[in-house]
Amino acid sequence: MKIGARFSLLKNEIDSNKCIECRKCEVNCPIQIKLLDYKKQGHRIMSTECILCQTCGSVCPKDAIKMTMKVDKKILD
Repeated sequence: MKIGARFSLLKNEIDSNKCIECRKCEVNCPIQIKLLDYKKQGHRIMSTECILCQTCGSVCPKDAIKMTMKVDKKILD
């Protein structure tokens, strides 16, 4: 599963326009992924540790985290 996760089309993404960096997503992440680091880099959550549990999205007060489906440029570079 971990190898395939890197190439998955389905990943969580943080909307930079909505995110207020309250860190509730990071504090509540059961895997302790540094989600805001991905936001700052302008990438979707690329961690192969992410289990897509949606806890981060459910605790976000601004509804800034959504699951999206697309090909990531970072993988293609």
